[in-house]
Amino acid sequence: MEASVDQTIGKLRDLFGADTDSELAKQLHLDKSTVSSWRSRGRVPERFTKLLTDEPSDLFPWDEPLEVLIELQPVAMPIALFRYSLLLNDPDSGLADNEAMLAFLTNVLPFNSVILRSAVDLRKRQKAVGVKPEVAQLLVLQDDIRDRQTTLARTREQLREDVEHNPGLVSAKP
Repeated sequence: MEASVDQTIGKLRDLFGADTDSELAKQLHLDKSTVSSWRSRGRVPERFTKLLTDEPSDLFPWDEPLEVLIELQPVAMPIALFRYSLLLNDPDSGLADNEAMLAFLTNVLPFNSVILRSAVDLRKRQKAVGVKPEVAQLLVLQDDIRDRQTTLARTREQLREDVEHNPGLVSAKP
């Protein structure tokens, strides 16, 4: 039995911790009226309904269930902050100087991308070494700090890829 649009949107709101349709749209990097248009049309696009299943979604480029990555975000935050600070100080990223802070304050969507990518790396390290998330955090940060240039290049490329697949991320082009 297929879930109604309201049920599907409710489940997506629960998954993303959004209290309103506007908050859900923001979390999904969409215009705030998009979720309302789903209700009007009576259909939620498949790429978003896949987030509620174990099927892979082309919306996000990772294999881990989104719930796992959301749970890891607090532990991934220091990694993301370090990586984002590298981007902010890199003239080639397009995020340098005062424009970077303005872009960050007016649109945190690129930072959300960096957080999720950091959570993916954290989860991979956690699985590979068999340690708690906090230990994996230290190991990932240690690698990032040891090789800042590689970390910067990887983070820049991941953000470009995310912007390419999610145009809603663009307010500060990388």
